[in-house]
Amino acid sequence: MIGQGALIAVGSELLHHGRRDTNGEELSRMLEARGIATDLRMIVADEIDAVARAVRWASDACGLAVVTGGIGPTLDDLTREAIARAFGLRLLRDPSELERLVARERLRGRSLTQEASRQADFPEGSDALPNPIGTARGFILTLPDDRLVVALPGVPAEMRKMMLEEALPRLASLVASPGWKGLSVDTLVTTRCLKAAGLTEAEVQERLAPVFTAGSGADLTILSAAGEITFLARGREDRVHSVIAAARARLMDNIFTEEPDDHLEQVVGRMLDDRGETVAAAESCTGGLLMQLVTSVPGASRWFNQGWVAYADAAKEKTLGVERSALEAHGAVSEPVARSMAIAARTNAGATYGLSITGIAGPDGGSEDKPVGLVWIGLAWPGGDRALRFQFGGDRETIRFIAARVALELLRRQLKAA
Repeated sequence: MIGQGALIAVGSELLHHGRRDTNGEELSRMLEARGIATDLRMIVADEIDAVARAVRWASDACGLAVVTGGIGPTLDDLTREAIARAFGLRLLRDPSELERLVARERLRGRSLTQEASRQADFPEGSDALPNPIGTARGFILTLPDDRLVVALPGVPAEMRKMMLEEALPRLASLVASPGWKGLSVDTLVTTRCLKAAGLTEAEVQERLAPVFTAGSGADLTILSAAGEITFLARGREDRVHSVIAAARARLMDNIFTEEPDDHLEQVVGRMLDDRGETVAAAESCTGGLLMQLVTSVPGASRWFNQGWVAYADAAKEKTLGVERSALEAHGAVSEPVARSMAIAARTNAGATYGLSITGIAGPDGGSEDKPVGLVWIGLAWPGGDRALRFQFGGDRETIRFIAARVALELLRRQLKAA
């Protein structure tokens, strides 16, 4: 069996309500770091037959299927039953686990409900995985011909701890056992990452076209998301090293990190923190999204302490002191207004830098002179200020996210140049 993994996220909210499967992304990196390629990812609704079909199909296609979600106490947590149904197994109740759940609820002054007691049920032949920070235990099921199914909680912190401390060590032990004929790993295979900003996906592909050759000896992938472009190379260490070196030479200053878990806001935050400098923000069309990205980084209070959302023209004038004459002569989406907003943010907050964003995110409000997607981003720093014009494509949320990250990229470049 080749070293392939399949990831299945269970949850109707992931299909229908805009929730993102962040567990799948993290699990893929965990597995690939241990020589197991992730060749398949699925999202399945909270329906027992749908989950059973997905698990059965994935286990037939791959040596390992990792299922997240659906093992908790609510009525729509059906993963245990679905996995048992997929392989014609009985669900067996573990008395010691049931007692643990009863005792846990007793400490909280509650009684264990019938629905919650289902967390003590496991498919026959499976091995339970402890959950030190949550209620629901996961489990590992070894199938005929040594195919493996791992069930984990959907709560990211619980999933992460259980996978790293329980599931992965047990998988390593199984794979190394005598006579094992299932999943294999290739520890000589490595994955390396470059992340770039300030370029479109098309521009990245054009620059990296010479790297994408049949004889490169590495699997290459480009991922684009909200103002960040990720370049991944996977293969043997020597081949990947060569490919990454070639890509690095072509992307040059656009690269902001080589760590897959880093985002632009984290990199910029560290740069400011290291210098003991601060930034303030004034936003219009992004409605606080730039500040949301900035403050999502732990410790952001050290380098960010204030910002403004001035959406209407009157707010720009009253709150930020943008001149009425500039608004009347050039409009809110213009270079003079973007510069005034950045200067005001810096001055009013007493910050080292001021960032501003003003634009037309759509879908309405555009014109021939100022189409939807037009954004001006301002930056003020000790001794200077400027504003740059951008034309972004996509829907409203895409334009807003890209604008926020491009603003951070402008600040990153200013920090590097200082």
